[in-house]
Amino acid sequence: MPGIKSFIAASLWLLIISADAHSMRCDSINAEVFTPDKKLSESICVVATQTAGFMKKIGFNTTSLLHIKVSQNLESLHFTPVYGLYNGHDNKIEIIDLASHLSESHSKKPFGLQMNKELHQSFIAHEISHAYTQANAPSSGISLVAHEYIAYVVQFSLLSSTVRNSILANYKVAAFEDENEMSALYLHLNPEYFAVKSWRHYMSPGNGNSFIKAVVRGEKLKFQPLEE
Repeated sequence: MPGIKSFIAASLWLLIISADAHSMRCDSINAEVFTPDKKLSESICVVATQTAGFMKKIGFNTTSLLHIKVSQNLESLHFTPVYGLYNGHDNKIEIIDLASHLSESHSKKPFGLQMNKELHQSFIAHEISHAYTQANAPSSGISLVAHEYIAYVVQFSLLSSTVRNSILANYKVAAFEDENEMSALYLHLNPEYFAVKSWRHYMSPGNGNSFIKAVVRGEKLKFQPLEE
C-alpha cells in the first residue's frame, strides 16, 4: 500500500531529523529548514525565496511546501560524495553545509572553481528547483534529463554574472544543438559538461523559457528507453 509506505517513510525522516536538528519555518516562502544553525537556516530561506521568485517568473507554481535538511555528509546511490540530494518519492531535500564542502572529503572543485558561499547557495537552489519541478510536472512525471536541465538552468540563472562567466570560461563546449543530444548517459558521464551545454542551449535563440515550459509539460526531453 503506497500510502502507508509513504507515511512511514515520512515519519521516519521526521524522527531522524528531530534527533539532531532544529526546524525553522521561513517567513517569506513555504519552507521548513532542519539544522541547529540559525544563521544557516536564514541563509537557506533567502535562497529558497530567490529560487521560488525566479521559477515563478517563468511559469512555475511555487506554493508547495519545501522540506530541507542540512547534513555534513551525503552519498549518492553510487556511493560518491554529492553536493545535495532531492528525494522525489518523499519530496525531501538534503544539502551539505558549506563547512563540510570545504573539508578534505569534498575537495573536488565544482565547475573548476573553489567552493564558496555563492556556489554553495547555487547548489541549494539546484535541489530546491527539483522539488518545484516535481510539483509542476504531470502526474506521470518527467525524465531525469528534464529534471537536471531545469535544475542547472535555475542554478546558473541565480549565479552572479562574474561567477557564471568564470564557469563558462572553464568549459569550452558548445550548446546542445537539440534535445536528441541530451541523454542520461551524457549526464552521468560528465554532469558539469551537461550543465554548461544545457545553459548555453537555454540561452540560444528559440529556446529559453518556452523550452522550459515544454519540458515541464512533458513535451520535451521525454523519458528515454532505460528510464521507462
